[in-house]
Amino acid sequence: MSEFPFFIKEMAASGETNKISFDRKISQKAKLYVTGKVHATQSIFSDIMLNIPLTPVNMSVSNGKGALIDISSAFFDSIGDSISARILVTSVDLSPDGISAFNIVLQTKNILPNDMYYSTLNIYCNE
Repeated sequence: MSEFPFFIKEMAASGETNKISFDRKISQKAKLYVTGKVHATQSIFSDIMLNIPLTPVNMSVSNGKGALIDISSAFFDSIGDSISARILVTSVDLSPDGISAFNIVLQTKNILPNDMYYSTLNIYCNE
């Protein structure tokens, strides 16, 4: 699959929805895995402070809901409170011949208003 860039930042209460489109359709029986990295700042050239290990995607293809990734880490630079970020799949673009995209929302907790971290995810499939 391909790389999906995003920013981990303070989010509005409603959350912002995005779409991750795949370069080809995948079947509902496919096993998906995600890996990635989080940079120390909003710059792509900043140091990588967290590598996201290869992780199975935890979602139900039947209803298209679940967590794509859940990051809770002491590596984030914060004032005491633990920071977390989750990318949730709210639905999938499904046709008779497979899934073409995930509709997602980013949820964050305890990120300071001026903090922003450049991040990337890579999604892989066993097909």
